[in-house]
Amino acid sequence: MDFNKILDKWDNWEDFKDKESVEETRIPESKIRIDARIDLHGMTKAEAEKALDGFFKASRSSGCRKVLVIHGKGNHSTGGGVLSKWIKTYLEKSPYAGKSGYASRNNGGKGATWVMIKR
Repeated sequence: MDFNKILDKWDNWEDFKDKESVEETRIPESKIRIDARIDLHGMTKAEAEKALDGFFKASRSSGCRKVLVIHGKGNHSTGGGVLSKWIKTYLEKSPYAGKSGYASRNNGGKGATWVMIKR
């Protein structure tokens, strides 16, 4: 196809909307309910990684938008929580994990992490 024809089609595209004219309709993550949760207490990193891989895959397949990963704070571990320190690294590498943050106090506070599932 000729490049000029492509530009003509682009210029005449009826459904085109300027980015600035589209209103922001995002719902804040804090308002989205938690669709699923997993508890990693007592697991090693290897066990937790395997469990999370399956959990995220299943969560995305079932249409979950936001999930909760309960990893604990590490209050009873020598040297602090292994999983609480590791979870961020895991989420950065996961193809399923999007935006994340600590859970609200009633969902575990710093002992749990909410995660938006990538679509």
